[in-house]
Amino acid sequence: MIALVLLGAGAGLGLWALVVWLIPPRPPLAALISRLNATPARPPILTTETGGWAVRLGSPFSGLLRALGLPGRTVSQDLAIAERSPETHLAEKAALALTGLLLPATVGVLLTLAGRPLPWPVPLGGSLALAVAGFLLPDATVRAEAERRRQAFRHALGAYLNLIHVLLAGGAGVDGALIDAAGIGQGWSFRQLRRALNTARLTRTSP
Repeated sequence: MIALVLLGAGAGLGLWALVVWLIPPRPPLAALISRLNATPARPPILTTETGGWAVRLGSPFSGLLRALGLPGRTVSQDLAIAERSPETHLAEKAALALTGLLLPATVGVLLTLAGRPLPWPVPLGGSLALAVAGFLLPDATVRAEAERRRQAFRHALGAYLNLIHVLLAGGAGVDGALIDAAGIGQGWSFRQLRRALNTARLTRTSP
């Protein structure tokens, strides 16, 4: 009986998420007005939006996870470095957790219909374990990607400083050495350096 109740609750949750995804609710008028009047904060690092089934499935739960204080400060920093938006990240966490919760339950129901039911602790334990793993997997993925980029940026920064030293020794000015050295390198790290220099130039601040 407990297993049937849990399986029914999981199936109902999945159907509700599917209905919300197909027919998204309209935001209230006050929320739309406040969104129009709000001043967007400039992100410190360029981000790229990524779509997919996980984002579409988990997007109805993004607001709930936001209300719970997710993502945390450390994960937000990793997301900025990995060029991923918090909304996409939270949607993936919700979608993977929901998939992990429903997959063993679905297998258990199919085996029961086939006349080979499993003991109810098996699908229940599998659902909980996969749901927790699916919820934590995006955090681990973003953390690994951010650490890889941090390490690459440290190496690129060392090469950048060496190039500046060579250009200064050759008689170049400080600003010219900074800009020329950033234009030589390739990759994500040097793009961020060039973006910082362009921001300094446009805002008329010291590089």
